Amino acid sequence: REEGREEGADLKTISQVCKKLIKGKSVEEIADELEEEVDYINKICDIAAKFAPDYDVNKIYKAM
Repeated sequence: REEGREEGADLKTISQVCKKLIKGKSVEEIADELEEEVDYINKICDIAAKFAPDYDVNKIYKAM
């Protein structure tokens, strides 16, 4: 169950990051708004860039 909760939380964060990337926000702005570490958000953004402009959340999660 714990693993499922962690996956769900990660998927939610990835989804939120993708929405903010589409709006043109910077890594620092996204990290601040989501109250997450800049390094973690930067990692998501780097991987998400490979899936732009569609930003498939599940594919990004698997790539992480």
